[in-house]
Amino acid sequence: LDVYEQSGSLVNITLFNAQGQMVTTLHDGLLSVGKHLFTIAHQPAGLYTVVMSKDTHTAIQRVVFR
Repeated sequence: LDVYEQSGSLVNITLFNAQGQMVTTLHDGLLSVGKHLFTIAHQPAGLYTVVMSKDTHTAIQRVVFR
């Protein structure tokens, strides 16, 4: 998962499975300015949701692991 942070701020990135259960927190804290790569490994095949929260903004991305 590639993330580009423009302003350097507190960011939470969490992975959920298709049932809505939290699988893991990829990052929770200060994220410096620039591009960051987060590896999502050792998950069974299926549909997942990545939720990234920063300040008052939330971005949601669906991903499929095969």
